[in-house]
Amino acid sequence: MLGIYDKCNVWKRWVQVYHSGKRIENYFHKYNIKTIAIYGMSDVGDFLYGELINTDIMVRYGIDINRDYCSYNLPIKRPEEVEDDVDAIIVTPVSAFSEIFDYLSKYVPDCNKIIGIDEVFADLLTEDYIEVDKENS
Repeated sequence: MLGIYDKCNVWKRWVQVYHSGKRIENYFHKYNIKTIAIYGMSDVGDFLYGELINTDIMVRYGIDINRDYCSYNLPIKRPEEVEDDVDAIIVTPVSAFSEIFDYLSKYVPDCNKIIGIDEVFADLLTEDYIEVDKENS
């Protein structure tokens, strides 16, 4: 579970991304990530899914050890049920990223697919993004 400080930082970074004129999906376009799973389906994971619903980024499922549902009609899997069927797994609990990474890497052959939400924000806030022409990519 995210501490109050961690949650505030996540929301603060998210607002900074939007104020910079960027969108979360810009990160996925940059790295040619088309399908994801979201680890941590509490507030941040739920909000991330809501942000991606009307984009070309497909969220196949959520991953959470403590929840069997989310606010949306999205399947939720336990970590041991994760399949290698997504381009990336976005981890939303920033304070527990190391532990989650170690745990997930037992089930995900390509550990480079495991990305923290804070890494997404950092990249978006430090890089220039040009909107990708989705029809020609």
